[in-house]
Amino acid sequence: MHTRERQEQVRLRLPLSARAIQKAITAFCEQFRVPTCSLYVQGHVTIITGELCLIPTWLPVVRPDPELDLLGIGDPDLGEYDDEALLWIAPTSAAHLLLSTTKLL
Repeated sequence: MHTRERQEQVRLRLPLSARAIQKAITAFCEQFRVPTCSLYVQGHVTIITGELCLIPTWLPVVRPDPELDLLGIGDPDLGEYDDEALLWIAPTSAAHLLLSTTKLL
């Protein structure tokens, strides 16, 4: 008998601190009984150079960094990252974070 995977998503308004995002991830995984979730960001963000950029579609977030209080974006399927392989962004109040039990296509 096949059990169909439920797709659950929660959309959060940013900015939130990286620690708050980690707490949201933990609560999301506990609520939907999943070991991990996929993260995506969309909207206006500031990149490390201070430039304001628009991310028009959901872009994968590899991880929040509590020390930098930034989000690292990149291709999560590439596996382990060192900090230089990620683009670090700071979300603005015109950005959203999506937590999903499944990867977006």
